[in-house]
Amino acid sequence: MSRQRENARTLLWRGNWYLFWFDHKVGKQRRRRLSKAEGRNESTRKEAAKEARQQEREEAEEVRRRGGSLAYDTVLTEAIAKYRSDVEGRVSVRKKNPRAG
Repeated sequence: MSRQRENARTLLWRGNWYLFWFDHKVGKQRRRRLSKAEGRNESTRKEAAKEARQQEREEAEEVRRRGGSLAYDTVLTEAIAKYRSDVEGRVSVRKKNPRAG
């Protein structure tokens, strides 16, 4: 059984404050070092974690909507599908009217 993912959080790591979150676009945990101004105040750290949790929820919903994890080549696949549907549409117009441009 797989382990439950942790929500976005801030941690003091190696002497600096970091924001850890799960990035659904790449499928792994990411981290970002908070600036000294962000890390100094607890309320700004909480706000950064809150924004990251919201982003995680939105990305998880997008994954559910698409029916699976996003691949690195999703944009290319969508562009190819759009191009092929355009070509098929042009072919059907050409068959109906051979003089059509």
